[in-house]
Amino acid sequence: MGLFGRGYQKEGPGVSKDEVEKRKFFLFFELYFRKFWKIIKLNLLYFFVNILSVLAIAVMLMSLSVPQEKGVIDGVALIAYGVLVLSGIIVGPSTAALVYVLRNYANQRHSFMVSDFFEQFKKNFKQGVPVGILSMILPVVFTFSIVYYSAINGTFGMILLCLSTLCVIVILSAFLYVYPIMVTFDLKLKQIFKNSLIMAFANFPVNFLVLLISAAILYGVTMISTILMTVLMMLIVPATIGFISVFSIWGAIDKYMMPEKEEDEEEAVFSDERILK
Repeated sequence: MGLFGRGYQKEGPGVSKDEVEKRKFFLFFELYFRKFWKIIKLNLLYFFVNILSVLAIAVMLMSLSVPQEKGVIDGVALIAYGVLVLSGIIVGPSTAALVYVLRNYANQRHSFMVSDFFEQFKKNFKQGVPVGILSMILPVVFTFSIVYYSAINGTFGMILLCLSTLCVIVILSAFLYVYPIMVTFDLKLKQIFKNSLIMAFANFPVNFLVLLISAAILYGVTMISTILMTVLMMLIVPATIGFISVFSIWGAIDKYMMPEKEEDEEEAVFSDERILK
C-alpha cells in the first residue's frame, strides 16, 4: 500500500511495484507544486466563504481560554458554538465545492476555479448542508466521549476508551470519502454515507495514514503564533489537507466505484452509475 494510495497511471509491463510506489509519491509533489498558486487562491476563496465559521471558532476559543468556575459553562462559548453549528449550512456545500476542484487538480483535469466552485456549491447545497452541520457536531461528541471514557479507571474504562477511539477513526475515515463521492456520483445522502463507510474499511491503511498526516499538519500549525496560524489557515492549510486526502483516496474510489465498462456487465461492488466527467 503506497503512501498516497493507488496511482493514476497504470503499471506497465516490467515495472516493479516499488517503482510504481515511488512514481506515485513523486507525482503527488509534482501535481501539488504545479497547482500551488491555484491551491492558495482556492484556499483563500474557501476561507472567506466560511468567514462566519472562522469568527465563531475564534470567539469560542477566546472565551474558553478565560478561567471559569468549575462546572460553569461559558455562555459566550456556547453561543459561539451554536453559531458554528449553524455555519455548517455554508461549510458543507463549500467543502463539496473545494473537493470538486481539488479532485480535478489531483486527476490532472482542467478546472475553472471560481465558476466551478460556486457551481458545485449550488449543485451540492441540499446534501452539503446536513453533512456540514454534522461535521460541526461530531468533533464535540468525539471529544466528550474520549474525555469521559479516559476518566474511568480500570480495564473497563480502557476498553471503552479504545472502542471509542476506534469508532472515531472509522468515522473520520468515512468522512474522507463523503465529499468526493458526493461531487462525483448521483447518489442519495444515505447511499453516500453507506459507500463512505464501506470505503473506510476497504482502504483503511491509507485512510489512517491520511488522518495521521492531517493531524500532524494541524498540530504543527497550532504550535505556532496565533497570527501565523491564522495566515496559514487562510492561505494554504485546508486546501493542502484536502489535496492530500483526495489524491490519496482517489485510487480506491476509482478501483471499487468506477469499474471499466467491459466489467460493468457483471454487478460490481458498487452499482452506482459513473458520472465523472
